[in-house]
Amino acid sequence: MELDDFKNIWQTSQQQEIYQQNVDNESVMLMIKQKSKAISDKLRRNLDIDMVVSSLFVPPLLYVILWSKVANYHKFVACFFLIYTIIGLVYYVKVVKLYKEIDLKNDLLTTLKFTVNQFEKQVKVLTIYNYISVVPVMFYGAVVGLELIKYFQPNATTEFWMIVFSTIIMTPVGYYYMKYIINVFYGNHLQKLKEHLAELEEKE
Repeated sequence: MELDDFKNIWQTSQQQEIYQQNVDNESVMLMIKQKSKAISDKLRRNLDIDMVVSSLFVPPLLYVILWSKVANYHKFVACFFLIYTIIGLVYYVKVVKLYKEIDLKNDLLTTLKFTVNQFEKQVKVLTIYNYISVVPVMFYGAVVGLELIKYFQPNATTEFWMIVFSTIIMTPVGYYYMKYIINVFYGNHLQKLKEHLAELEEKE
């Protein structure tokens, strides 16, 4: 076999190897794109669920403030949570605008970086936003709980220190529950997106 034949065989082999590598890279890119889109859809869906659940609190809060005959401090607490809920809903509306920006980007790497960056910011904001409510919710829950005890057992002792003690006990429970929910809804999905982004950057 002549030297030229060896060269032709080697070149053909190299071309096939390059072609196969390109096919493998395209397959990996397609897989990453599909997985990333599925995760992004889950993140958006979870934001929608968060918004719907938050909006469900508005009617009962308005009822307590405007029409119920409860004590005034209940109305003040309801006002606080109504404002708190409205702020969350306004933030959600602003976040929705980012969806179009993400969809308008065609380059996978750019889109994935943008998605990770935006949702990372949102998770931080949502984390702070939800943690702010932990102590007030636990305190008010203790107040309502003790009032219910007094309603069903008029002779029961309901001193203020019991409210404080219940709040101190339940606040860590509320904190870790919030942390768990945020991780399930956002944190875990965001971590997977980061892993796909790192894998994609290695292929570039």
